[in-house]
Amino acid sequence: MKTTKKTIIISYSLVLMLLAPQVVLALAPGAPNFALGLTPPLGVEVAAGGSATVTVSIYSEEGFEGKVDLTLIDPPAGVTGTFEPNPVIVPGFDVGASVVTIEVASTVPEGEIELTIGATDPAGVVKDKTKPLKITVSGAAAPEPAPAPEPAPAPEPAPAPAGPGNPGPAQTVTTTITTISTTSTTVTTATTVEITTTLILTTKTSTINQKTTLDGFDQVNDMTYPLATLAVVAVLISVAVIALRKPKS
Repeated sequence: MKTTKKTIIISYSLVLMLLAPQVVLALAPGAPNFALGLTPPLGVEVAAGGSATVTVSIYSEEGFEGKVDLTLIDPPAGVTGTFEPNPVIVPGFDVGASVVTIEVASTVPEGEIELTIGATDPAGVVKDKTKPLKITVSGAAAPEPAPAPEPAPAPEPAPAPAGPGNPGPAQTVTTTITTISTTSTTVTTATTVEITTTLILTTKTSTINQKTTLDGFDQVNDMTYPLATLAVVAVLISVAVIALRKPKS
């Protein structure tokens, strides 16, 4: 019996010595990073000759904080993108956002266009990231209304017939006609529609080292190997204990 207990203690000690470094590495904080998200996520429809807006969200991972530069990578002819603000300031364990205005020229044909948004960390801590953005170009935008035509000048009055009190053919009558030209001006006032997008950030924090990620705890996969090792060793120890308890023949 004493031999069995001694065997179990030695086996579990070896298991702890084996798993301790792996658990420490699995729970250690990872390198700072960030991820990109788009709203709406499936892309937008833009009329040829018009524009549309998309919100670009930058999520902090592993405590990243700093500035991130955004750009539209190699857009096709007639398509441009303007980011506001740019660069984006991303707080640690939080999210930063920028609104990109996509403008499409009237010469761009209808169809789907795959654009690419690039994000760069000027400090060089995080590698450059990209995010695809799909836009659908539809028919041309409605043309601006034409200005109202100017009114035609009033016709000249016909000369009065000769007679008493009227000059004869030998006399010259000078008639002055004043034409008032009325110019109709159409003033078009641009209306700015402000779209407020509410970004919902799902934050999941580990009770071990207060990590924040997008979809969950990033280092769960790091625990797979230590746990699997523990399970295998536990099975082997159980088999050894059962074998030691069998009476010797």
